[in-house]
Amino acid sequence: MLQIATVLCPLDFSPLSERALNLATRVAQLFGSRLILQHDLKGEAPIFFSRSWDFNETSEKERESAEAEAERKIRAAFGGVPKTVPVEALLTHGSRDDTILHVARSVPADLIVMASHGPSGPGHPSITERVVANAPCPVLAVHEAPEGSVPRDLEAGRPLRVVVPVDFSDHAIKGLRYAQELAEKLLATVHVVHVGVPKELVPPPFRDKPEEIRRKLDELLPEALAANVVVREGVAINEIERYAEQVDADLIAMGVHSKGPIERFLFGSTGTGVLFASRRPVLFVPSCFPSPVSGVGAGKASVAVSAS
Repeated sequence: MLQIATVLCPLDFSPLSERALNLATRVAQLFGSRLILQHDLKGEAPIFFSRSWDFNETSEKERESAEAEAERKIRAAFGGVPKTVPVEALLTHGSRDDTILHVARSVPADLIVMASHGPSGPGHPSITERVVANAPCPVLAVHEAPEGSVPRDLEAGRPLRVVVPVDFSDHAIKGLRYAQELAEKLLATVHVVHVGVPKELVPPPFRDKPEEIRRKLDELLPEALAANVVVREGVAINEIERYAEQVDADLIAMGVHSKGPIERFLFGSTGTGVLFASRRPVLFVPSCFPSPVSGVGAGKASVAVSAS
């Protein structure tokens, strides 16, 4: 049975970070978790730390001022958390991804909920990508909603809808297993989408036939998911987001694996692409994370094939 006893929420006190805090609080309420707020003060020593006493004194005063300001903002964040949610706070010093990962392992965290401010560049993975690639637990990330759209979070008062992309890879199956148990815990509905390469881009001898895709999904999916499976063709990022809009999803859940900078440059990252294209949170289940469910693969699925 899936348990989320501790939720870690890194804060940088931006408006997007506030949205992440609201999401982390909602998860903590749903699971009865304790909530740990973490803010990094970027406390690396100056390059010329030993040059003069005056410089050191000024640096120390600035550090103390930054800590006092961070403590004030943390206390303000406490005020927005319901009293039914146990909440703690940590101030750290270091690079943001390293401190997030260190705290996640030390606590230990069952889920990290964080804001993601921007996409990566070639050879320069974003903080979110670095955290997801090395996290000891799943990561629930939220990004600014695309222009003209309204952000979606986990709303109270209605059944949750979770979209899970599946491409038959081991990490995708792990993401499906996690999402299935998450859905059972929250009484949510799981919608599975498989996105294939457009037929015109694949020579006939190498195309996956619809009946072959159905057979693979029959072997993979439990009978409980049979009514909520679609197969599409096109660009994976676009089709995943379109399907999430179609079913009015609250959340997209994806199994992910780490990519090197060359692979990321040549092929991109579907997971982070979905995050930055979507107005809803994206749950990343790292390939290193143990599967919470062993039942996926039992039963038969009836697959609906829809146009892209």
